[in-house]
Amino acid sequence: MPRLSVELLLVTPLFMREFFELLAKWGEQDTLSEPVLSLEETARRLLVDPSAGQAWLIRSGGKSLGFALVSYRFSVRSGGKVGFIEQVALAPIDGVEQFLPAILQELEDDLAQKSVVKMEVSLKRPGRKRRKRFFEEFGFLTQSVDLLEKVIPYNEEFPLNF
Repeated sequence: MPRLSVELLLVTPLFMREFFELLAKWGEQDTLSEPVLSLEETARRLLVDPSAGQAWLIRSGGKSLGFALVSYRFSVRSGGKVGFIEQVALAPIDGVEQFLPAILQELEDDLAQKSVVKMEVSLKRPGRKRRKRFFEEFGFLTQSVDLLEKVIPYNEEFPLNF
């Protein structure tokens, strides 16, 4: 099956209005995790401090389908920066599920460029078994009752010349 054309566009001041409109429209409908803060508060924190995380618009064919929010933390055990998927929100249109693998791949590629060594997601809401199966098919491994994680491959090579 060919990879669907999906683009993740980093939310910058130019795209803030569009991002917050999408957040208000689709954001709280199906949160993956149960954050302490609301998604709007989380988004504002990530947009103000890029070291805390990032927000992306999800686009296909020039049209925004939703957004992704990922927060960052450092983990000695993991060996670096870990990206926690706070939310992936998509428009309620027919066939939108087919975009999920391409979205996760784009997200992984983008996080790898930011030196993130692992992605994590917590599935606590109803329907988590179906979502868990999807993330496992994408290479996530179960770490606890509701936490799944995936190591991001690191391909950078360093020259041996000193």
